[in-house]
Parts: sequence; C-alpha cells; structure tokens
Amino acid sequence: MSLINKFFSKSTLTQVQQLTVFYDARCPLCLAEMKRIKQQDNEGKIRLVDINEKGFNKNYPQIAPNFAQRILHAVDEDQRLYLGLDVTYLAWSLVGKSYWVWPLKWPLVRLFADPAYRLFARYRYPISYFLTRKKASSACNDYCK
Repeated sequence: MSLINKFFSKSTLTQVQQLTVFYDARCPLCLAEMKRIKQQDNEGKIRLVDINEKGFNKNYPQIAPNFAQRILHAVDEDQRLYLGLDVTYLAWSLVGKSYWVWPLKWPLVRLFADPAYRLFARYRYPISYFLTRKKASSACNDYCK
C-alpha cells in the first residue's frame, strides 16, 4: 500500500485542520513553493518552519533534522507525520487547491512521482540554481513564520 493510500483516506483529509510543514528555506525552489502555498492560505491552516532555523532540534525533537534534509516533513494538529509528496498533496488541499496536485493520488503517477521527488530532494540545490539562477541562501524570510 502506498503512503498516499495509507494516509489520505477521505476521512484523514477531512479531519486535518492545521498543518505544520518543515522545509528547507535555503532551497530557492522549496522556498518559492512554500510562498505560493502561504499566499493561498487565507484561513491560516499552514504553518511553515525552516529546518535550518536555530533551535530547530530543541523546538521539534520529533523531527530528525538529517532526515528532514532528505524529505519534506509535516505534522497535523494531532501530530500525525506526513512525508514527501504526501505533504505537498495535503498542503495544497488545505488551501483549497487539491485539483493542482490531484494526479499525485493516481497510482501510476505516484509510481514515477515518488522517485522523481526523492531525486529532486537530493539534488535540490543544483536543480534550483539551474532553474532559477539563485544560490542556496542562509537566510529565511517572513514565510518561515
């Protein structure tokens, strides 16, 4: 059973009201996606946390920083953990844009999307630079709050 089927039954989606997303704000593409999600978040359902912020280990001991560097993490209001593309799907769904990422629920798409995501996550800095000509930064902005 894939993670999407395991975590995204209709009941889970309707139960989730809040999501804390742990992401890498040093990655230009990652930061851009989080900005877009936050701009769509009119109801304040998404909280963004930069995994590089000072005190991250202390404030979020349930999230292993070295693992969070390899795959996107999020927790809902009940501290259920979501990973990778499941986070992407849930975050966009919470801001009313599930139709943007609906294909991620399709098993055939998921078969290719999961490995592609893991490859992107591993090489996000050079991919971001290639696509945006922006280097990884050490500073976060207002969207990390």
